[in-house]
Amino acid sequence: MDRVIFSIIWIIVATGMSIGLYLQEGQAGLGRIGTVLVALFPFFGVWILWDGVRRLRRRRSVRRVQEHGGEVYVWTEFDGSERRSHRDPRDAWDAADRDEDGGGDGGGD
Repeated sequence: MDRVIFSIIWIIVATGMSIGLYLQEGQAGLGRIGTVLVALFPFFGVWILWDGVRRLRRRRSVRRVQEHGGEVYVWTEFDGSERRSHRDPRDAWDAADRDEDGGGDGGGD
């Protein structure tokens, strides 16, 4: 959720900067290349938003199901496939987000 909020703020600020630089038409001293680079900032924010929504949707899809006398975690992966594990996959996802050795696969036993 933090990633989604951050990306929305990023898009708003970057769009405002891009519009401001466009209206000043080079008075900021960035030149044409600098203005083009600043204009790309909102698109980077859109990419962060898209990734954040995908991760949030996967996290919210996790549920516990009784199966064969035991409890199994079931979730929908990015590609739409259903995955199962005896361990909570959110721990591995959090470790992967922190760049620890989590693998990010959810520990699919």
